[in-house]
Amino acid sequence: MITKIKTFAIMTLLVMTAASCSKDDDTTTQPTANNDSIYMGSWEGVFTGGDNGTWTMEVDKEGKLAGSLTSGNTGTTHPFTGTFDSKGDISTTIDVAGVILDFEGSGSADGKTASGTWENTSISISGVWSGAKL
Repeated sequence: MITKIKTFAIMTLLVMTAASCSKDDDTTTQPTANNDSIYMGSWEGVFTGGDNGTWTMEVDKEGKLAGSLTSGNTGTTHPFTGTFDSKGDISTTIDVAGVILDFEGSGSADGKTASGTWENTSISISGVWSGAKL
């Protein structure tokens, strides 16, 4: 299972990296603030780095998200909420027993994948995250 998750994470990062190198990035259509969010639906993904694990979330038609992440280091699950903004950018914080994790990233223009970085400045760990709509 861990091998499948790591493989999924690596493949997702490779796809996102290749897609970000496109010459026509400036012509990509971004979602609007009130667009019945292209990100609406169920999502799942992984995070790696100073901690690793999995996450799931639901996104409503207004771009509001609610989900949870499970730490591979501790096995604990923590809820989170946030939004995709009008450009597909994601920014949320997750409170893990009083320690705040900052998650930032963006969704793809087609609304099918998302990726970004995370950081816990209180204990100086960080990493990357990625996922896809189910």
